[in-house]
Amino acid sequence: MAAFGAWATGLAGNDRTLVYIGVNAPFDWSFVNYYFHRFTGGNSFGFAALDIKPLYMGATGSNWADTRSSQIAKHLAPQRHGDYDALHDAKYQAELFRLILALGRRAVARDGARSRIPNAGGSGAAMTSGAPGKLASALYKYVGIDGLRRILGGSIRFTSRARSSTPSSCCPRLSCRTTHQIGVLSLSRVRNSLQMWSHYADQYAGAVVEFDGSQEFFNGQIAIDYRPTRPRRLVDTYLTGAPIPVAE
Repeated sequence: MAAFGAWATGLAGNDRTLVYIGVNAPFDWSFVNYYFHRFTGGNSFGFAALDIKPLYMGATGSNWADTRSSQIAKHLAPQRHGDYDALHDAKYQAELFRLILALGRRAVARDGARSRIPNAGGSGAAMTSGAPGKLASALYKYVGIDGLRRILGGSIRFTSRARSSTPSSCCPRLSCRTTHQIGVLSLSRVRNSLQMWSHYADQYAGAVVEFDGSQEFFNGQIAIDYRPTRPRRLVDTYLTGAPIPVAE
């Protein structure tokens, strides 16, 4: 334990704090803490630990049932996996921690940008034809009762730019007939946004429907990029036969 403590302290250096991190940290922490005090008289990690499970809850808005390491891995798609080998599991959990930190930083950056843009709406993802992106494992649609019946009946509506509740967020500043021939399916990666419940789900009286984002139907989904100003494009840009960058 003395060698372990010296090694861990050496990783942090003199100007950094050593933090114990793990999935279900309270369980493992109790053993580590006991052995440190039993054989060295003190814990090199101090008296606190950081549990990956509540960290994931905060970064994703998920509930406790979704924090099993298998569920977290399904969402984050790490390269490593747990196999009950101590060293392998430590590296696996370190990768999960790194991915969750990156997820949280992206959310903070996104929310900070949205706070500077009026009527930007909720956290989301959109699907367009032919605009590939990284697939989300779960996507959510806030709907009223009519929308729920439509989905349960096997269909879902793609909204044209002309009928969008936020048309200024759909396309560049452009007057063109093609914008009325393109449908956009707007989805969210967050299922518990009060703003989205209020705005899109009949003032909290509707529903949130979860979709498996890995299904082929959702190929081409892209993250919404909120910007302070709408881009300007010449009509000629869209008359060349090239795919129209709807989500630009």
